Amino acid sequence: PNNSDAGLLKDITASVAEKAGLKVKQALKDIDKLAWFKTQKLRREDRVLANAPEKHAAQKIELNYIAINDMLTAAKHIPQGSLVNIVRENKSNKPVLVSHQGFIIWKKGKAFFRHASREQKISEMPLEAYIASMEKMPWKVVGFNINQFKI
Repeated sequence: PNNSDAGLLKDITASVAEKAGLKVKQALKDIDKLAWFKTQKLRREDRVLANAPEKHAAQKIELNYIAINDMLTAAKHIPQGSLVNIVRENKSNKPVLVSHQGFIIWKKGKAFFRHASREQKISEMPLEAYIASMEKMPWKVVGFNINQFKI
């Protein structure tokens, strides 16, 4: 929400779903920023931000997403370079809904997912293979939120 408010990103999930003939879904969660900061490995200057009083209030989040099973149908309507958020099921012991991000890159008519891998390297794989890998995750992936850069 902060990047949208700053005019950097536009959520295009609903328009992508509509073009694909799909219904967009919505994830809801009260995000506790302080709880999220506590899960991060923070530098000293980040600790100051984490302790700022305005960071303590929970924020109600409503996040559009395309269901994981519909993503390949929707993929052909996702513009080159779109930012994709991986949306997880809402769990009380998890302070977030989005666990990872990446970009849709089109090569020779095929969609690829480019992201920073766990090995701290840039990884790129066919979107279809990436989606298949999500089905094995212990914290269930429910779908994908899609954003376009406005700058």
